[in-house]
Amino acid sequence: MARTIPVVDQQRLVRELSQVQRALAADMPVDPWPYFREGRLVRVRVGPLRGVEGIVAKRKSVTRLVLRVATLGQAVAVEIDAGLLEPMD
Repeated sequence: MARTIPVVDQQRLVRELSQVQRALAADMPVDPWPYFREGRLVRVRVGPLRGVEGIVAKRKSVTRLVLRVATLGQAVAVEIDAGLLEPMD
């Protein structure tokens, strides 16, 4: 059975999905990640993901950037050097 997801803000969905696509196109390993609202919002300053926004998370002492697709209630995480990030708040 197929279900549709009503998308109120289609531009937001496209922007969020394009960020995930950029991480995949940069050939970075991505992991499914639980969606959550807590955490610091950051932006990547330099490199192939420059301008990508996400939330900082740690797993096994490794810094990860969580890329949220809020419209779908999903997220993925990429391993990243914390020095490439800048806070957005």
